[in-house]
Amino acid sequence: MSLKINGPSQAALSATYAARGGPGVIGKPLGDGSAGIIDLINDDTTGYLLHLHTGPNSGVNTAAIGIGTDNGSGYGILVSHKNSGAGIGVTSNPGSGFAEYLIGYSLNALSYSDLYVGSGGTQWRLRTGQGYYDGVVTVGSKTITSSTAAFTAADIGQSVQQLTSRGTGDPLGAIPNGATIASVESATSATMSVNAAYSATAMRFKIGGRAPAWNQSILTAYDTDGTTVLGLINKAGIDWRASQVDRPAVKVRSKVGMTGSILEVVDSANTVLSRFGPNGHMMTRKATAPALAEMVDGEAALWVDASGNLKVTARVAGALKVGTVTVA
Repeated sequence: MSLKINGPSQAALSATYAARGGPGVIGKPLGDGSAGIIDLINDDTTGYLLHLHTGPNSGVNTAAIGIGTDNGSGYGILVSHKNSGAGIGVTSNPGSGFAEYLIGYSLNALSYSDLYVGSGGTQWRLRTGQGYYDGVVTVGSKTITSSTAAFTAADIGQSVQQLTSRGTGDPLGAIPNGATIASVESATSATMSVNAAYSATAMRFKIGGRAPAWNQSILTAYDTDGTTVLGLINKAGIDWRASQVDRPAVKVRSKVGMTGSILEVVDSANTVLSRFGPNGHMMTRKATAPALAEMVDGEAALWVDASGNLKVTARVAGALKVGTVTVA
């Protein structure tokens, strides 16, 4: 790591002081390539240039850094992202609160992005593995315990990794790199492939390999009470719910002069199966009847035969019945 301070000369500071009638600092010259008053450069593969953290008595109205954009139109934080890493990285460790908390009072959007050609936009990705905040290990022992991890035989052979450190009771490196679950003794106790390097209590750790369930949340919207779900996106798909009895839960709006579909249902190869046309007509391209197992009693399906006739298949009392609407 290196530290370079590019400060104004004493004479310049004095001139600024005299001109303003009080203490003054010459700001960073214009231009992205200009040196800052203070340039901090981290050229190591690990570690921090500056590490700020809240103490055990900190409350919800305290912060490690406070920035107020009181006047003008400048940014509170500007990250000019230029390398292959992340411009901003936030890790929400097990047992922590919100990773990001935004409060909106302005009429402007709470979050706003300009997307140029080729931009990937905003993306979410589900990953395997599950984190916990109550791991306990003892130096020289392979045992790891947790009251919440719910170890099972499926965890055998999976990685077990310490995520972070919170001080002397949770020293970094308590679980050596490359450790795996060698055996499972109970829902709260397992044996690692290596001995713990340090003793730790309330350790943040992750068990690898665990796959997200179908209802793993990706995006959830709540009503004003903070508990009533208005809609969500999870691994199974989209589930949006009506919040008012006199309004539709989902509305897809066409555009004046639209020639493409308002809504399309496609298969895994992106082949259109059914759609709503630009003027609201419901259309299907299905050319085969549904199988009995696809339907439940009381359902009906539309499809088109080789002659272009509309077929209606219904399941009644566990059997399929087919009707035909002949197209002249």
